[in-house]
Amino acid sequence: MTASQRGLPGWAWVLVGALIVIAVVVAGIMIAGRNHATPTPATSDHTTRPVPTPSTATPEPTTVSPTSGATQIGDWSVEVVEYKPDVTEYLTTYDPPVKITIEGHRFLGIKLRVTNTGDRANAFTELGERLDGYTNGHKLYEPYYLDVGVSYRGDDYLSDVRYLEPGESGEGWLFYEVRGDFELTDIEMQDRRDPNNKTPWTSVPFPAPTETTSTPTTTP
Repeated sequence: MTASQRGLPGWAWVLVGALIVIAVVVAGIMIAGRNHATPTPATSDHTTRPVPTPSTATPEPTTVSPTSGATQIGDWSVEVVEYKPDVTEYLTTYDPPVKITIEGHRFLGIKLRVTNTGDRANAFTELGERLDGYTNGHKLYEPYYLDVGVSYRGDDYLSDVRYLEPGESGEGWLFYEVRGDFELTDIEMQDRRDPNNKTPWTSVPFPAPTETTSTPTTTP
């Protein structure tokens, strides 16, 4: 399927997060020219509950870094290449458009570069990701989790990581629907390929945010 992305390059990794629904990045690379049915965004009837704290609560330091660099997550080397706090205009004018499921929310975009540093590709690989932060001055009771089962696809898109061969890298975008005043403070990831031996949730530094109104990719 070819995405009609206005002024965009021909590919994007688009994964929409379900609010407070624990999900896992169930991995693989999709190559340009393959045809796929148009997916639909995941929805949830759960709401985010802030922990009761004094109104003067001070946000924790973030892991924002001008040069984030790569972080080893189990058998994956992961780097946050780009972070856009608001890609709502892009997604809601996409073809087909992605709708905000809760009034007052927005879409947030994170572009990842993932490299397989293990000894083989794994069809059952799972790479979990969650976002921590503040809303209305209070830390989220639960992080935002990613459900990779929902994505928007175009030519040369990256969707999943399970088919990356050893030493092979892939890039793509993850999209989350978050509260309008959500402030991202931490991105955590976990290698879940072995359900009996999951790696600890590990913080992955992310770069300073880029402009909030342009398209979610700057790669030609």
